[in-house]
Amino acid sequence: MTVDITLIRTKFQQVMSPASAFWATNSFNDDDKLMSAANFMRWKTKFTNTLNSFEPSVVDYIQTGNIPFSLEQCGGNEQVIEIQAAYDQLLLFWVHTSVSQPVKNLISQDQTGYQKYHLLIKCYGQISFRQLYEEYCSINSSNGQGPMEWGAKCVNLLQWNQDPAVWLIFSKLSSLQNEKLERYLFADCGNELTIQRAVTAMQLFEHETKSGFLATKRSIQTTKKKNIICARCQKAGHKSPNCRAPTPVSKGNRA
Repeated sequence: MTVDITLIRTKFQQVMSPASAFWATNSFNDDDKLMSAANFMRWKTKFTNTLNSFEPSVVDYIQTGNIPFSLEQCGGNEQVIEIQAAYDQLLLFWVHTSVSQPVKNLISQDQTGYQKYHLLIKCYGQISFRQLYEEYCSINSSNGQGPMEWGAKCVNLLQWNQDPAVWLIFSKLSSLQNEKLERYLFADCGNELTIQRAVTAMQLFEHETKSGFLATKRSIQTTKKKNIICARCQKAGHKSPNCRAPTPVSKGNRA
């Protein structure tokens, strides 16, 4: 079965007409547009669903970079090139429509739609535990947001990690509000953040903090002792009730 190139061209032109462009621009509000790794999952889901509702085969194209038609179906090399150009033009249109201006500024104008899409995947398709925790704290500390907005942001973060242990650790860390402990934990968590790892980090940090506190306490006590002058022998380091100097104390022994 030969692909009707005219039908494909007409369909793609319709979606990129001024009326469709206006609809497409408004279909991605500011929260839906790709801004950072934090909202990448939300953007990718809506981006894929939008393409799929228009033409499911475009979703196949963004995965492979190839149109889902054989050379025989297209009727020759020229038709293959024309159809692939139409697919890429559509992808390019939706990429520019669905990302924020700062993200758009990072995209090279010389790249194809397929290349730009996968550049976004590479740049924003991963997030560290540190970044995830910062987003978690940002959501919970934001003022003036309604429950719907707060819930949407939480759902977006949950798409990155669905392990209850991770969110339990984040909750405990945010309640402690200790930046040094946070650095201590995230510096060595790698790609895994477990309850046991968090407990171990907290215990080590507590031991380190306690040791430092005791050392400081001893230092303060030593300094205080040096400032004490015995009223009996006039020597530093002890008080008169603890004085071991022989009695009576002569003036020559006083120093």
